[in-house]
Parts: sequence; C-alpha cells; structure tokens
Amino acid sequence: MQIKDIIEFDRKRYFDGAVQASWFYDKEKVSDITESYVFHSSKYHGVKNSETIDNSYRLYDTASYALELLKKVRETESNRFCMTIAGYGTGKSHLAVALASLLSGHDKQLREKTVNRIRLVDRNIASQIEEHTAENLVLVYNGMNNFNLDHETLRIAKIALAQHGLDDSIFYEITKQYSQAQQFVENTFDILKEKYKSLFYEVEICELKRYIIKNITDDSVFNKVNEVYKSFNGSYIQWENGISAGNVISLLEQKYCCGKQKKFERIIILFDEFGRYIEYTSANPMIAGESALQQIFEAIQNADGNIIFDGFIQSDLNVYLR
Repeated sequence: MQIKDIIEFDRKRYFDGAVQASWFYDKEKVSDITESYVFHSSKYHGVKNSETIDNSYRLYDTASYALELLKKVRETESNRFCMTIAGYGTGKSHLAVALASLLSGHDKQLREKTVNRIRLVDRNIASQIEEHTAENLVLVYNGMNNFNLDHETLRIAKIALAQHGLDDSIFYEITKQYSQAQQFVENTFDILKEKYKSLFYEVEICELKRYIIKNITDDSVFNKVNEVYKSFNGSYIQWENGISAGNVISLLEQKYCCGKQKKFERIIILFDEFGRYIEYTSANPMIAGESALQQIFEAIQNADGNIIFDGFIQSDLNVYLR
C-alpha cells in the first residue's frame, strides 16, 4: 500500500488560479475563496509562536495569526500597525480575503464559513473567535494595481459601506464640489446670465447670482449649476474631486466608530502587496499620490486605537525602502 492509496487531496478546497485580495468585494467569488482557504494551526507544520526569524519576527500559523489580529481589534492599547510577511506564492492574498470575511461581519454566513475552516485545525481558537461578533469596516487594497491612493481609498470606502447597507452621502461634507461650483458661478454669471435665468426662472434676475451662491449646497441648485458647467466645459463637476485618503479614513472613524451612534467596532485596513505599491508610488509619486500614505498613517495615529493597518508584504520593509 502506498500513501496515495490512503490520502487524497480535497478537491473542494482547490481554488483555480491566484487569488486577488480585492475579490473580497466580489459577491460572486468571495464565498468560494473563503471556503477554499486552508488554515494551519500550531498543531501542524511544526510552527511554534515562540519561534522567530532573525530574532526579529515571530512566526505564526494562520489560525493563531487570525486570533492575534482579532485580539488587536478588541482592544486599543497595542500598536495599530502590523506587517504580514511571507514569500511569493504562500497565499497572502488568499489569507487577506479570509481574514476580511472573518472580521467584517457584514455577512454572518460568510463569517461562519471562515470560523468553520479554522475549527477544522484548532477547535480552541475557533471557540475564542466565535465569542467576538461585532462588525468592523474592512478596507482591502490590492497593491498590484496602479492606482492613485486618494481615489482608491474613496472607491473602496464606498464599496465597503455598501456591504453594510450604508450609502456614501457622508463624504459630501468633505468634497470641494460646492466651492468649485460657487467659483464657477462667480466667474461666469455675467456671460452665461441667460442660461442661469432659464434654469432659475422663478428667481428675480437682480437676486439670481446671490441666490445661487447662497444656496449652492442645495441639491436642486447645485444640479442646475452643474448642467451649466457641463454645457460650458463639456463635463460635470465630480463630487469626488479634492477628497484625500486621510480625510476619508478620518471621517469614517469619526462617523462610525465613535459616540452613541457607533456602527463598527474598528476600521481594519488590509493592504495586500504593500511592498509592491511602495515601489510603484516611489517611481510615480505624482500619479500614485505621494502624500496619501502618510495621511492614512496620521489618520490611524489620531484615531485613539479605532483603526488597524495590516500590510501584506513579501520581505522586510527595509528591502523595499532601499
């Protein structure tokens, strides 16, 4: 008898192809990705939490690591920045999706599937994780994509809020769309007076300019001005313009992690391929948003423990900095 006659690979757990961390937001894929992830515990593969690499980094099995991250979520005193270091092809992106499914809590069945995957290798860890049922807002970045970090943060934040049934109206208060529209009216009113008059026919012409500027934050007024803007410039004023990554993160924390109306226990940022993104932004600072990463870090530091950052990286950060 040979080993192959006794042991067979569980084909249900085989996920065809490399996983992208951003698939956490794909309703069609996230369940299969989560169910196919194979956790490991300290009982397997000879990993002991006391072991270190170069006397600097502690080795973790993935089940124990999930528990440690959850413990960090439950308190506010520890370092809110951590790095998950593992070599190419070890499944960091797949782990990121599984952790996001576990920590978000927006889908109870998805979370339970993740806990069940952990229970297969360590019942004790699964039991400890089951005790924690709070929802968290999880922002997952895929550093393999060449994005502007300000724009990507806003895009991801809107998708993450939608997972929990929340809209993106909270971002309107930090947009520069109203000041842009107001400036446009001041600069063009005289030459486009007839156009404004046709849209605001109920307002006396002598009061029209003052009326528009005073009420520019009213949706009906802004939308009419935006139509004039499009006829003049060929495109609409985009409300996302001028919003920074730091502002987005800070606003989410203030609105949803503080006070009596607190919705989430924490905001958790899982930044996959973080080292690769550092390489990209260093080579393309103007495109990538050279100050956005610093703004995010400052927002985390100012959040009284309500935000956690976990960067998934292939080597020590200093390798990428060099």
